[in-house]
Amino acid sequence: MRLQDAADWLDVYRTEEVATQQELDELVRSMADLHGEISAADINEEFKRLLLDMVEAMRRALAEYQVSGQSGVADAMGDIMARILSRPDVLKKNAASPWLDKVIDAGKKFIKFGADIKDTYEVIGGSAKFLLEHLK
Repeated sequence: MRLQDAADWLDVYRTEEVATQQELDELVRSMADLHGEISAADINEEFKRLLLDMVEAMRRALAEYQVSGQSGVADAMGDIMARILSRPDVLKKNAASPWLDKVIDAGKKFIKFGADIKDTYEVIGGSAKFLLEHLK
């Protein structure tokens, strides 16, 4: 059900606000903190690696935002979707994990940051729907 909520959220939520440097710095810190928490968690190693890779892609895109801008955010989302699509079995086995909820919440913040990328929304929304069909 969480993926359905995320897909619905992606279809309707859009903002044109530009984040401040302080907001960007806080988001980078929160991604680094989440990465550390997941690293220390006692969870399935494949699942842990998948979550860490997704969080690191978001953290890196945010940390390099001054250089790569919103195209870096879009690229990171593409990387994340590729990882998810390559391991739906791992996600399905761990769908009830609170760690997945935390990464989804972090992803929502990440997407909000790059929300004015129209193409990113189309790709993410379509990918979320695709995932829902294949993870049921």
